[in-house]
Amino acid sequence: EMFDGAPRELQQLSDTRWACRHIACCNVMDRLPAIVQVLEEMTSETSTKSC
Repeated sequence: EMFDGAPRELQQLSDTRWACRHIACCNVMDRLPAIVQVLEEMTSETSTKSC
C-alpha cells in the first residue's frame, strides 16, 4: 500500500558476494518506512493482546 509497483522481498545477506549485499541493503533502505510501520503495528498488537 505504501509503495507503487511490485512488492520486494528482503533478501538474506550473502557471505561472499558484495554486489548481493549492496542490493539487499538498498532494498532495506528503500523499504525502511514500511518495515518500521509493520514493526510498530506488530508491537502495538502484541502490547494490546497482553493487557
